[in-house]
Amino acid sequence: MRQFTFVALAALLLLLLAFAPHAQALDAGEIEALKDMQAEWGRQLGWTGAPNCSWTGVTCNSAGHVVELNLSLNQLSGSIPDSIGNMQSLQFLDLHNNQLSGSIPDSIIPDSIGNMQSLTYLYLYNNQLSGSIPYSIGNLQTLQNLYLNNNQLSGSIPDSIGKMQSLQLLSVSNNQLSGSIPDSIGNLQSLGTLYLYNNQLSGSIPDSIGNLQSSIGNLQSLLFLYLSGNQLSGSIPDSIGNLQSLQNLYLQNNTLTGLVPSWICKLQNYDLEDNQFSCPLPSCCTARCGSCSDVPPPPATGTAVNCCLYANATTHHANGLQCAAGGGCREISGSNLIVRRQASSCEQCFDRLPTPVAQFDCCVYSNSTTHALETPQCAPRGGCIQSADLKAVRPVSDCSQCSTMRKRQ
Repeated sequence: MRQFTFVALAALLLLLLAFAPHAQALDAGEIEALKDMQAEWGRQLGWTGAPNCSWTGVTCNSAGHVVELNLSLNQLSGSIPDSIGNMQSLQFLDLHNNQLSGSIPDSIIPDSIGNMQSLTYLYLYNNQLSGSIPYSIGNLQTLQNLYLNNNQLSGSIPDSIGKMQSLQLLSVSNNQLSGSIPDSIGNLQSLGTLYLYNNQLSGSIPDSIGNLQSSIGNLQSLLFLYLSGNQLSGSIPDSIGNLQSLQNLYLQNNTLTGLVPSWICKLQNYDLEDNQFSCPLPSCCTARCGSCSDVPPPPATGTAVNCCLYANATTHHANGLQCAAGGGCREISGSNLIVRRQASSCEQCFDRLPTPVAQFDCCVYSNSTTHALETPQCAPRGGCIQSADLKAVRPVSDCSQCSTMRKRQ
């Protein structure tokens, strides 16, 4: 009987040891990090006693090292301790929906000796984090999901982001990020979701997002592209039409110009409202493309503009070339109408503004009439003329040879 009791107790002891917390396996760096978090957030989390794997939100592997830290939705405040970078086995870090402030610790980003080289998921969204995104974030080679949205981050998106070859989701929306979207973002071959909306990003949308000519990759896995609510300008790159997986494109509330490409009709969901696109819009566009206009913004004084673009416009300037009431343009001398061209010849008709500053090669204006009172002038069928006796007439095909024969507008 005693022997049976001894065997039973030994078996029970082994069973308890198998399922016991692995506190003894935590290394010194992990213990330091957990103690620092205990000092800051222990009361909210109910962490008492020595650091161990049974604490709320702490998950360890079979060797007793911390692989997951989920402290989200706990109203935690203060800053993230630098010692968190000591958790070299950590794969999952979730601190979202708290009240954390300060900057993102550099220790989260691995340096040359290998901090957090196993990190796969980093969730820091819905806090009050400030400062810039560290340039060294590009060293997170195993990271798949990066959520930094809904904070107060500023500065630019570092071009080192293009080194994160495992990245599948990048969300930095609803911050105060500025500058341009780095071209290197087109290197993220695994990226399926890109959320950059509601920042202060400027410049154009990089061609690299859909550049099939790039030898190092393009975003062929991209399903969701959200760039709305920024200050992006220029036209929508045609290269985005190369993204065969793209289903959702949101570019509203920017200052994009030019024509809306026809491939937009192939997407499942899109919103291009509140931009400055030119007409005509693709046939599929309804309210989701917003309005368009044939009339460009008013020209700045002293610049050369194509007055024919102003369809049905009236006189724009008191002197020189003016816009005809039905579109097109006319050239006047005093009160006499000399030439009138229809809107179909708009590219051949340019406005001469009252405060001339710009110079250009008049040879490029095919079929245009005299643009200036001084030589050289544009020949009636293109090319240029020198003086009233038509010396040195050159056809449009030789425009490059007229480069020295410029008129001052």
